[in-house]
Amino acid sequence: MQNPIKALAGWVAGAIVDKISEPFEAINKRLNRLEKLHEQDAAALECDLSMMDDRICYLIGVCRRRGYTTADERRRVTRMHDAYRARGGNHGEENEYAVFLTLPTEEDFERTKGA
Repeated sequence: MQNPIKALAGWVAGAIVDKISEPFEAINKRLNRLEKLHEQDAAALECDLSMMDDRICYLIGVCRRRGYTTADERRRVTRMHDAYRARGGNHGEENEYAVFLTLPTEEDFERTKGA
């Protein structure tokens, strides 16, 4: 038969160990959730960047085929381009954007067409 004092001391020691390890388990669970969120955030960022790159290049292509851009298109493309770069885009559309900036505005295009 076990000594009741030793049994009680063992129970108290076990309870203390359980209470100490409980916060560590909670922290580990939170860290695992944060790691998953970080992975999802990286995937969402890549998705955002690829859609922005596609949209920028599409709008620039439309303007290049037409031969000019409007002030609103220039504003929107520049805004997307700046956001794309700020989010860490790979600058794949830099050359396209540089050409886009050289396109005349609609008004200038019409003026030279009529001349």
